[in-house]
Order: sequence, then structure tokens, then C-alpha cells
Amino acid sequence: MANAKKNKETALDEAAAIVKTADPGAITVYDFGDDSGAGVDELGAAGISTPWFDVLQSNSPEVEANVDGAKAGLIVNRTEKSFLKSMVIQPVYIKREFVLWREREKGGGVVARYDEAHPDVRAAVARNDGSEIWTKDKPLKIGEHNLFDTRYLYFHILDEEGDGIEGAGIMGCKSSKIKPVKDLASVVKWAKGRPPLYSTRFKLDTWQDKQKSTGKLFWNIRFAPLIGKTVLESVCPPDSFLYQQGKAFYEAAKLGAVKTDFGAEGSAQEDEDVSEKRHF
Repeated sequence: MANAKKNKETALDEAAAIVKTADPGAITVYDFGDDSGAGVDELGAAGISTPWFDVLQSNSPEVEANVDGAKAGLIVNRTEKSFLKSMVIQPVYIKREFVLWREREKGGGVVARYDEAHPDVRAAVARNDGSEIWTKDKPLKIGEHNLFDTRYLYFHILDEEGDGIEGAGIMGCKSSKIKPVKDLASVVKWAKGRPPLYSTRFKLDTWQDKQKSTGKLFWNIRFAPLIGKTVLESVCPPDSFLYQQGKAFYEAAKLGAVKTDFGAEGSAQEDEDVSEKRHF
């Protein structure tokens, strides 16, 4: 039993948990004892894909195709094709990259991802009068492709009480979804005692925001401390299992050891706060 527990913890250390999407009340969950995790725990982070999450808009592919359960405003697990109103999460890492997108008319999809210090990114920003923000009037570009500042949020999915880990996920945030992520990082950074991001627990859901350029409503993300009204009330102690697993996930993500289906990012054709929606 000790070995089985160790193997399970190792899998979590490598951020290789798979999201549970089934209704717990609809199926029987067995205790597999020493066999728990066999066949997948050995694969590590490189062998298992961490699910990709996004927010459905009115023009999202799943909504336009009338996929069962899909509705604007829901959080979508694009890897496993499931939909949620909200999630309790343990944010562990925020990675900033500039993503180069091909025009939809030319095939669409992601062309490349760059670190913010990459020479091509800095040159593109310089050509855009120093602005890192893509707009219709001043599109940030490299060659013929559009370049978008993006924050990738890595997180554990927790149970409703915020005590147990049920899976892991990654959400790519660009345009107006950058501000909620920056605000999340800010409140954690300046919290008393400087708690690490992975010690915190938040409820993630959506709300109707408004485009600055057109006034059109769209669905944005928001974060609220799981417990109370402050970050510190939702912090898990350093000696807790949750804290240690969050730290391990952070270290794996920072090293680039966490794998995901980035193809799911390129599958979405909507963009929530860019006037010109045909840049993909």
C-alpha cells in the first residue's frame, strides 16, 4: 500500500492527473488498492496530456455547432469535451508568451510561440510604436501573421471544499482575459507574508464583460478567494499535501515538463475582445 501511495504522489508531482468529468453520483468509484494508478502513473508528465480549458463565447465552435451541453459563458474542457459553470482551482504557475497566429483565410492556427524577450517580438513591438497589444487599428505582427500577448495559467482542479486534487488544467488567456490573470497575480504578490501562488485556492467562474471597442458583451473569467474575502483566508499551509503537490506542479510547469494539447488552443475561432475577429 505504501508503494501505491508513493506512486500516486509521484504522478501528482509531475502534474499528470487527468480531470474527472463524470458525475460522481452516476457511477461507482472503486478502491483499487495497490493497483491504483497502474499503467499511467509510470508515464510521468511527458506521457500524459494536461487538459486544455477555455471560455465559450456565442461564436465558439461548440456553441455554433449546437454541441450537447455547450452554452456561451460555460468553461469548456476542450481536451475532454466537457462543460462547467465554475471550478475550484489551485493556481500554480503563470507563463507569458507571445503567440503567432495565421490568418483564418490562410488556414488559421498557431504558427509559433515566443518568449517576451525574443528579438522578433521586440522588433514587432517597436514597429507597433512600442505597444504589445494587438488592435484592429494597430495590429501587432511578425511578417503576415498576427502576434498576441498570452498568459498561460496552470492549475490544479480541486473538489468543492478545496481540500482534494481532482485533476489539472491549462488555460490560455489573451486580450481581455489577461487582466483577470494579472489581477490574480497582483493580489497574491502583495498579500501579507508573500504566499506563493500555489498555496492559494480560488473559485474560477465567468461573467459578462463588455468590449471597449464596440460595447458588445462577451464572457470573461474572474477569480474569487475560495474562503472568505482575502487571499490569506484561502491559503493552504506549507506542510499540507495540497501545498506540496502545488509546488511540484509549479516546478514541473516552470521546467516545461507539463504537456498539453496545444492543438485545442488553435481549434477555437472566437476571440472575446478584439474588434476584428478574423485574425485566426
